[in-house]
Amino acid sequence: MPALSIFEVLGPVMIGPSSSHTAGAVRIGWLAGKIAGKEPREVKLGFRKGLMNTYKGHATDTGLVAGILGYREDDERVRTSLQEAAEKGIKVTVEEITEPGHPNEMRCEITTVDSIRTIVSGISVGGGSVLIKEIDGVEVNLDGFTGGYLLRSKSGGISEDLLRLLWNSGFWAGPEPDSSSGKPTADNHRASESLTFVPGPKELDRDFLNNLTSRFGVEMRWVPPLYPGNKNPRERRQLFKTANEFLSLCRESRIPVPQLIAEYEKEFSGLGVAETRQRMKYILDVMKESVKTGLEEPLRLVGGFANSDDAKLVWKRAITKKSLGGGFFTKAIARALATMEVNAAMGKVVAAPTAGSCGVLPGVILTIAEDRRLSDEDLVDGLLVAAGTGIIIGNVASFSGAVGGCQGEVGVASAISAASAVYLCGGSIEEAFHGAAMAIKNVLGLACDPAAGPVEIPCIKRNAGGVAIALSAAEMALAGVRSVIPFDEVVLALKNVQDLMPEDLRDNTMGGLGSTPTAGKIKEAWEKKCRCLAFPTTAK
Repeated sequence: MPALSIFEVLGPVMIGPSSSHTAGAVRIGWLAGKIAGKEPREVKLGFRKGLMNTYKGHATDTGLVAGILGYREDDERVRTSLQEAAEKGIKVTVEEITEPGHPNEMRCEITTVDSIRTIVSGISVGGGSVLIKEIDGVEVNLDGFTGGYLLRSKSGGISEDLLRLLWNSGFWAGPEPDSSSGKPTADNHRASESLTFVPGPKELDRDFLNNLTSRFGVEMRWVPPLYPGNKNPRERRQLFKTANEFLSLCRESRIPVPQLIAEYEKEFSGLGVAETRQRMKYILDVMKESVKTGLEEPLRLVGGFANSDDAKLVWKRAITKKSLGGGFFTKAIARALATMEVNAAMGKVVAAPTAGSCGVLPGVILTIAEDRRLSDEDLVDGLLVAAGTGIIIGNVASFSGAVGGCQGEVGVASAISAASAVYLCGGSIEEAFHGAAMAIKNVLGLACDPAAGPVEIPCIKRNAGGVAIALSAAEMALAGVRSVIPFDEVVLALKNVQDLMPEDLRDNTMGGLGSTPTAGKIKEAWEKKCRCLAFPTTAK
């Protein structure tokens, strides 16, 4: 698995309903648009079998087109990108990718107004993280953390002398020079190729750039990074990868746990500790607003197959009746449902670690904050602990339902929420990892089995179940109960189960709840609705 920023565990802030298939799609489209370089005239989108079944409900085509038009994943205009493209006369079509490959691969074939065609293939890794793997059939390795230049030769291949100049100038963030020749070579670059991508931290001086383009006969197009931070990838490092490494670092450094996780981000992306905490505060604010919207405002879900007022019903029970689990527990469930209903209405949420599991963490920590009168600074600490726990999981297992089932979505959300809850309630980081381990053990094998395409059934109510698992695991850990299987080994077990999970249980509507007669009727109604679907705009 690729190394992660903490803002790939908690984030992106996005328009719902799916982090992999909406926010990830926006990011792939945004990079594809920058690579193409000019306004599109025609766009052909390609999806594999699973996504062909769900792309409408997940607004994947909407997301890709929004990105190509230049919008980011938190822009309100994501919802209406297909209408905007039609108004601009941009033809958009969708076709199936038939050759084998990653289930979350998305292909954008963009023909610009000057009739230049560019084909970009990207993978939505999970939780909104993406990887551009090919440009016009040439392999690249563009993860969006670092900007760079797309080099196209006007005649022949890309000169090795040009690559050496970029390395010597201090721009290039690529691999070390070849030990035998002393020349840097781009990933998978051959001198005969007419295209390659050279990563680097910032744009070149204009005069220097013009000199290179004229001297070597190349077009050099800047592709900006997706994420903040200016860390050169060859200097990027992970302070920890496992819970054991993290605990050792805690003992050696004696730095407070939240600060150590912020230091991780500094070493990884270059963001300072203060800036990291500021971004976490913004994430907290979005979580609060999502809950408020879901509990107070009318919503219209994309599919409309689930009740959009369930959160309000549960909240009313929490404050007016003696609920079975007590007011605390019932409020946590209501907050989780509220967040997920906003997500299903294409409102603004925080993927935590995915949009399909975005309700669990705010449901848990905002209810603890109310009960214990915690400050926002306390909650930022709790979010950092959640993110650090998620980093360890994400180093091994996938957050994507299409790759490894809902155990990677609601399952991981339960684990990071349990860890955060333990820490916020005065537990040690060792106890937090025990809580996270016990949470994961209760969701191993959880399928991603939606009814039709929308992120509604069972996704919304499954977040309420995630809250229950997180709180019960945290309660046990705080009481002194320990996971016999260590956290790091539980994460390996999660990866093992993800690898063994059948394809029909991985977000393609074919297995589990998606195979029931009622789901079949919902799917028929959804396919009919898709022919004239206009996405709702009622959620903030």
